[in-house]
Parts: sequence; C-alpha cells; structure tokens
Amino acid sequence: QAEILLATHKPAMLQEPFGHATLLYASLLAQRGVKEVRLVGERTDPELAKMLKGLKEHYAPHLMVFLYEGDSKLPLFQGLEISDRATAYVCHRFTCSPPLQDPASLLEMVGTLQ
Repeated sequence: QAEILLATHKPAMLQEPFGHATLLYASLLAQRGVKEVRLVGERTDPELAKMLKGLKEHYAPHLMVFLYEGDSKLPLFQGLEISDRATAYVCHRFTCSPPLQDPASLLEMVGTLQ
C-alpha cells in the first residue's frame, strides 16, 4: 500500500516538494531503509551519555535509536551481548555491527551510513 501511495503521489511530490515533505521522507525511508542504533547500558553511564549526545548532534533522518535498560523482551535486543559497559550496535536489514564501546567509533560508523 505504501508503494502504491508513493507512486500515486509522485507527480505532485515532484511538482510541489515543500507541500509533500512527509511523503518525500517516507519515500527516502522506503529507498534507503531504516538504520538502527541499539544501545545497551545504564542511562547514568557517562559513556552511554556521550553516545546519546553524539547521536543527537548527528543529522541522520533514517536513523532510529533504541535503548536497552534492564530486562527487555524486545526481539531487537535478543542475541546481543549484554555487558557491564555501555555498548552500541549499528544495525541495517537484520544485520548488526560488532559491539562498539567507544563513542567515537559509534559516531564514525553512523557517519558512514548512506
């Protein structure tokens, strides 16, 4: 249904892009896919705070950030290594990066996402 909607409205989006910002954004997500950063750690951890701050300062409209605190049953956190250090995983199309525990490494990897 999303593909039909985007195809139906394509001429209008091309003619008047500012009036169709939400549909253009949906089209971008459909083409590129959503990238995820899955963060594991305690909200009070200074390293996790650095990761979150860096992600907030980085413009990435196709990026979703999920934070795991405690005992989550969400499938997107299943199979990830949970340690006592703040850890990030960058995921796309059901594949995740190795664990990243350095905020600079996380931001570098996020910066390479297209």
